[in-house]
Amino acid sequence: MPPRELPRLVEEALHDMAPYDARETLAAIVRERLPLLKKQARSRGDAVIHRAALVCAIAGDAVGAEALGAAYAKALHGYEITSGRDDSDGPVMNVVNWTYVIADDKGRPLEFGKALDRLYAAKSDAEGGILVIRDIYALPAQAGDEAAVDRAKNRAYQMLHDLLNDYAEKDFTPVIVLTGSVSGMEEYFKKNPAVAQYFTTPTVTAAAPPPPPPPAVDLQAPITVSKPLQLKKAGF
Repeated sequence: MPPRELPRLVEEALHDMAPYDARETLAAIVRERLPLLKKQARSRGDAVIHRAALVCAIAGDAVGAEALGAAYAKALHGYEITSGRDDSDGPVMNVVNWTYVIADDKGRPLEFGKALDRLYAAKSDAEGGILVIRDIYALPAQAGDEAAVDRAKNRAYQMLHDLLNDYAEKDFTPVIVLTGSVSGMEEYFKKNPAVAQYFTTPTVTAAAPPPPPPPAVDLQAPITVSKPLQLKKAGF
């Protein structure tokens, strides 16, 4: 039996991710895991795939990670797992830095409850698509007040927990994608098993963008002569 044809947006997503998907991990998730999750949900009669089953961690080059996040958003939309804000919308992706969630513009830990508000606002901007959180292991620039940092982090973690549990069966709840450095992500998951338990799918390795191709040589371009041509005498 010939392989089933993929939706157009999924094919586009696979093409988009190819230069950045160092180990082809995300391609495998898109080709194999997403159709399986959709089939399982359909067999159970579930209208929505649980968002915690769709989470993704992407570690490596920052530009490559963002490109992979956009491709993942397109693939989810192509499989009709996510729907956009209405039928005419394309795939939605909102990117937020973790330090923005837990600190003010001067790098000071946010007051009690403010971190929750910021993550909730980011979640609202990502409804119907994915929410990319960069560098979830990062601390505010002014992290001297450890108690304030912990309060801000705990409120944001509570919202993240809600997105992966209480809100995870709602159609417009965004899919959570974490990005960051390889070492930072590994250390974070070791120290935070409560979050790591959701990210059991292998971490995607993001490669740097490929170098631009060399400029094409115009064979029809005029030749400029900077000095008179010296012609050899016949016989020499």
